Amino acid sequence: MEIDGKPKKLSWRDLEVLTDSFCKENFIVNVQFGKLYRGKTPDAQKLTVKIWWLPSDEVCTIALGDGAIVDRLERELLVLTNPDLGNHPNLVKLIGYCCEDQGSHYGVVYDVRSKDYLLNLIEKENAAALGVARVLEHLHERNYLVCNVHPTHVILDQDSNPVLLDFSLRPDRTIVKRYPCTVYYGYDGYVDPLFVHNGIYEKRKNWENLN
Repeated sequence: MEIDGKPKKLSWRDLEVLTDSFCKENFIVNVQFGKLYRGKTPDAQKLTVKIWWLPSDEVCTIALGDGAIVDRLERELLVLTNPDLGNHPNLVKLIGYCCEDQGSHYGVVYDVRSKDYLLNLIEKENAAALGVARVLEHLHERNYLVCNVHPTHVILDQDSNPVLLDFSLRPDRTIVKRYPCTVYYGYDGYVDPLFVHNGIYEKRKNWENLN
């Protein structure tokens, strides 16, 4: 599989090949709406694969559905293919994506060799927090907010640099499309009660989550 140049549309089978059929040895961590896996191309280039899936929680499934997952995928593609937004050392680089409505197969492939994820390395939190703060500032300067800042959404590359790879971006102070259960825009305890009430998300909440 070629991985040079622009992100490529991949099949679910491509993702299975990269991750050895999503074997447990390649599993990294659960994120809020998916899983991360280590991957490797036939020529031994290492990378990271994220697949989306819905929790078994009935309320969450009703609130989100495949439509919200596709929305998240489209927003990632929009940001990571925008040279002004995506060109930051602490923001993951996109290689390819999978969007197969039949079978509800959705995933992305990132050009990052994951060493670990932030939640496992709290003792290095100062350096990691600085890196995350830099990428948040980078996005804020371009009027985008990350609606889902959480330790499981940051991995460390082989040089222990933090890389943000799971997010729900919104234009600054824009009222977002509200699903029946807006709390699923973020982890419990990381969602601003005012956002749940009025649908408005502000920069200050990103910094509160980082703290």
